[in-house]
Amino acid sequence: KDKDAKIRSKAAVALGKIANTEAVRPLLGMLYSDEESEVRAGAAEALGLIDCPEAFPALIQVLCGDKDSKVRMAAAAALGKIRRDTAAAPLIQALAAEKDSAVRWRIALALGKLGGAAAREVLIDALAAARHKEVRESAADGLGLIGGPTCIPPLLTALTTDKDGDVRGSAAFALGTLRCTQALPELIKTLNTDNAGEVRGRAGYPLGRLKNSAAIPHLVTAFNF
Repeated sequence: KDKDAKIRSKAAVALGKIANTEAVRPLLGMLYSDEESEVRAGAAEALGLIDCPEAFPALIQVLCGDKDSKVRMAAAAALGKIRRDTAAAPLIQALAAEKDSAVRWRIALALGKLGGAAAREVLIDALAAARHKEVRESAADGLGLIGGPTCIPPLLTALTTDKDGDVRGSAAFALGTLRCTQALPELIKTLNTDNAGEVRGRAGYPLGRLKNSAAIPHLVTAFNF
């Protein structure tokens, strides 16, 4: 065992990249017992790279119980990569219980990658009501990954009413990912009038994805401004 936590963490991630199930047992040992959070986070990341049933309950346990937020974030990211349907329920529970906004952000992204009706409803609620803007932002990103007609109204609401520019930008991007023609008027309005330059810039992506000629003069005006 190397005395340097950084070396142990890098070794854990390297084991994950090899993606051999023989690495699961030592990685689980690191995840459960290493005293350094950096190493436990590296082990969680590595387990997310190995498709192994043993890793799933361990990652859930760490997500719900590790005292360090970085480790919980790594566990959430790993569960998003594994993409097991059974991960939705514990991720939803963890999102409700988690106090750290950065971890909630990572859980929301993982739910977006998992997809499914339950994850969609949770993300819709988070986009509408989460106090921390990072969670609303990741909820918008997640809804863009999941898709479906019920995602459109909350994304449009976020685009037009959320006070945070990053959230509005993520909503615009998600609407473009979903190729939502219904959003064309609001996206054009965002391009022309949003008070945040970054949001106006991000509105260009969905307008390009929609390939509607009505957007051309507005994009040309933005280009020549």
